[in-house]
Amino acid sequence: MAHKPLSNWVVSVRVPEVGIVPWDPFGDVNDGDERADARHLPWFTQGWQRRRVELDLGYGALGLVHQSTGHAVVELTESSRPIPVTAAGLAIIDRIEGRWPEADLDAGDLDVISGEDLALRHLLLSRLADEGLPLPELFHTLPWHLVSELAEQVIAALRGGMASPDVRLRHWFAPAGSRFTAALDQIGAGLRAGDDLAVRVGRTALCTRLLEAKVPRVPLSTRQVLCGLMDELAVRDPFLAYWARQASERLAPEGGTGARDEGSVHLPTRLPAAADTRRRIRRQTRRIYQDPFVIDLTVTDTGRLEIDVEAGLASADPAPVIDPYHVMVLPLDVHGGDGERAYFVPLQRVPGGLAGAISIPLAAGGAEVEYEVGLAGPPIGTAEARFLPEDDMKRSLLAVRTRTALRPWQDLAAAMPAGHVLRSMVARATGEPR
Repeated sequence: MAHKPLSNWVVSVRVPEVGIVPWDPFGDVNDGDERADARHLPWFTQGWQRRRVELDLGYGALGLVHQSTGHAVVELTESSRPIPVTAAGLAIIDRIEGRWPEADLDAGDLDVISGEDLALRHLLLSRLADEGLPLPELFHTLPWHLVSELAEQVIAALRGGMASPDVRLRHWFAPAGSRFTAALDQIGAGLRAGDDLAVRVGRTALCTRLLEAKVPRVPLSTRQVLCGLMDELAVRDPFLAYWARQASERLAPEGGTGARDEGSVHLPTRLPAAADTRRRIRRQTRRIYQDPFVIDLTVTDTGRLEIDVEAGLASADPAPVIDPYHVMVLPLDVHGGDGERAYFVPLQRVPGGLAGAISIPLAAGGAEVEYEVGLAGPPIGTAEARFLPEDDMKRSLLAVRTRTALRPWQDLAAAMPAGHVLRSMVARATGEPR
């Protein structure tokens, strides 16, 4: 099997029969096509073998040599630095490439990979994750101690124990999936800048992405620190508490599932006989309770599914928690009738908390349909709402039936950038000039 670059970038070098290769920092990347991915360049189709190229920089670099022509290339980091590799590391990579994308490594191999240059580890795992199914333990070779350190710094900063976190995670953990480390980085950046909005958006994203993370890829020691951070976020923001607890359960040593269906209920549309109901009003009701959210679901003989949302806080002054959301939006999933649909319910401030409502027409045809309604994720704010799909916003806005329920939509639209589609949607709904 022909070996291919791990990196997007390579540069050609002259390899003498004897001696060390001089490094030219001004060599053409990808033979002058730096926007290309070296792995997909046609000249790497066949005939290349993995080599360690000794450079005059004082180390051996990850490289490839063509068996017939002797043409040699060195692989580069995103900053155009040749990627160091040890002889032991090269032997393991060579073995992996011989059975690509299978990576059957033992504990000794993992120790060797853990000691290789970080850029090399990142590239190897990125390629394996894209093209194969690497064992979770291989991802433990990433520098997870940085994640643990940043999580501890964030906890200390939230408690007032330190000025601001100074660890940056960058892109190194992207191969592990779900991008939760990017959310943790955002929290750290927000704390450094004193930006409450960035912190709020980051912690919402962190809870969401940890619920999607492939937990075995994260070492137990790091998961334990992240559990502590989830506990802290649950206390700091009651609106996130349910999802933070779910994330913590998934990360726990015993490996909880963090099931999210506890926040959904089934609601049949077949109504009781009028004689069996008080005042002969025919209805079915259910309630979702995920503190502090209370969602009342009602099907009546008007042919609609009414969804009323309330969220109250015990705090005498809930503003410090609510303000970073600007306009809070609760995402819901509704299954039934014409399939699965996403709805978003903006909430307006009321004494002691928040409230909002939508009204969805039931499926036509008269046959009994069972609906399932659930929370699709943690609440978001104005910052995230600007990126919601247009069809979902339109569907949700059409489900507003009262002027009271329309007010938070007006507040949300007013906070959108000029030209945002939600502005024109709300203007049409209210009859206001656009």
